[in-house]
Amino acid sequence: MKVEIDYDLFDSIKQEEDVIELNYLLNIILYKNRHSVYVTDTRVFKLEVYDSIPKTTQSVIELFFTQNVMTSEEKDCLICFDGASFDDEKKFNLVEGIRYLSQPVSIIVENSFNDSHFFKAIFRCFDDSEIINKHFENLWIQFENSGGCSNIINYIKGRSQFYNDRSKFFRCFVILDSDKLSPNDTNDKYSNVKEFLSLKKIAFHVLEKRMMENYIPDEAINANIHERYNKWKNAYLHLSELQKDYYNIPSGFIKVTSQAGKKTSKRDKKKEIKKNQLDALPEQVKNLYSDLSSSNFESLKSGLSIPNIKSEFPKFFNCEHTVYKKSLLQRTRHQRNPHELSDIVEKIMKLI
Repeated sequence: MKVEIDYDLFDSIKQEEDVIELNYLLNIILYKNRHSVYVTDTRVFKLEVYDSIPKTTQSVIELFFTQNVMTSEEKDCLICFDGASFDDEKKFNLVEGIRYLSQPVSIIVENSFNDSHFFKAIFRCFDDSEIINKHFENLWIQFENSGGCSNIINYIKGRSQFYNDRSKFFRCFVILDSDKLSPNDTNDKYSNVKEFLSLKKIAFHVLEKRMMENYIPDEAINANIHERYNKWKNAYLHLSELQKDYYNIPSGFIKVTSQAGKKTSKRDKKKEIKKNQLDALPEQVKNLYSDLSSSNFESLKSGLSIPNIKSEFPKFFNCEHTVYKKSLLQRTRHQRNPHELSDIVEKIMKLI
């Protein structure tokens, strides 16, 4: 994170306690190159308080000053004398700056244990700088469990109370499964969540595919699915790339609502599907899988039945010889946004 410290903040420091807090802030910023610090006003270098800063720290500040003169990069937050008067903009006073910059970045997911495998794979493959991995090693990034998509707003509201409802303190990124049944699914179940997060100025991303499991490359399916599940595996690998994007791997075609929108029990859905095959499914699902043979439909209809699939299947992302940059790009090259995974990494990089 690029942190600018304003001249007025330096100029306001008169007491010894303030000097200690300033040095503490600078230590947080510069410890193991966690952040970058920028001073853009040369008058800072002439202040008495600047002389109280350790010489090694001064050298780093002056190096960043030189870089800033050459590039004039936009800063991510500002530490200034009147920072406490701002609730939403990333402007902080000295004490607030310490609080904001010392907290880890939170990646908020529906299930922090299972979903973390997907994120770690895309960090490994798309962060060539390895900065994100460094932040993980130093516990500067953490996964947090929202408890499901329906609880995200309540979860954020709880965090807001901790910060007295001042959104500028949030250093988090929310990731959501789209849960779409097809690429043309217009049922935006997250419209209220997205509106809420936008209002709070919290970064978020809704996956283009149905869920995280749909990003697993074919190589990982081939390598990790036991031969006893060959019927399912062969039928799955015969799907088009788009069909794989919206197929529910754990539940198959069972976990969909009826065409009329009426929810039925899992047992009743199995009966409907067995009797009517694709005709029992919503129109958009039926159209997407219209070329599916009856035998492949039979193999796929109930999903992949490996034990503990919700926790075990995401672990396939850890397999480095099947999940790598090229194989993930292969699974996303046909998307509306083929750069989706690198875009996610870029969004998170802006927070660190």
